[in-house]
Amino acid sequence: MYYYLHYYLFIFLGFRLCFFSETEFYDANFLGSYLLLPTLLSFYFSWISPLKKKILLCICIVVNIILLAAILATGSRAAMVGVLIGISPILCDIMKKKKLIIVLVVIMAVAYIYLPEELLERLFLNSYDDGSQSRRTDDWLYGLMAVGKYPIFGCGFSSTSTIIYRLFTCKYYGS
Repeated sequence: MYYYLHYYLFIFLGFRLCFFSETEFYDANFLGSYLLLPTLLSFYFSWISPLKKKILLCICIVVNIILLAAILATGSRAAMVGVLIGISPILCDIMKKKKLIIVLVVIMAVAYIYLPEELLERLFLNSYDDGSQSRRTDDWLYGLMAVGKYPIFGCGFSSTSTIIYRLFTCKYYGS
């Protein structure tokens, strides 16, 4: 369902984003960034906004848990930092500092216990051994080269892989 909504939304707006492939997501960081805003809005509605009906509050809490689990499952450090930065003013507004520290320690301990070992290794132990750092460096270099080629109007809305393929692959026409 989400795939079709995403697909038709971007077709309707007139640009394309290569987020999905046939078998897997293009990049977990994209998914984490898409989940960030709904997570923060859900936290706002369940903690700050006074919900009169208990059923709506229960639904928001369930949505919070599902969205946080989805962000943790992506393994995107940027999305996790975004959630922490976005939720911290909400939590500071609700709780006193001592309670907040206790709650954060408990949440981190529970997350550490229930996160898969592969995800913990990716996040904390060998995060730069997987080639993602060199890929990011290459993407930045290609991005700077694309800015050099089209400094005023740019390359348009596309994913990084589409721009790299379109601008920097050799075009071979021959027999």
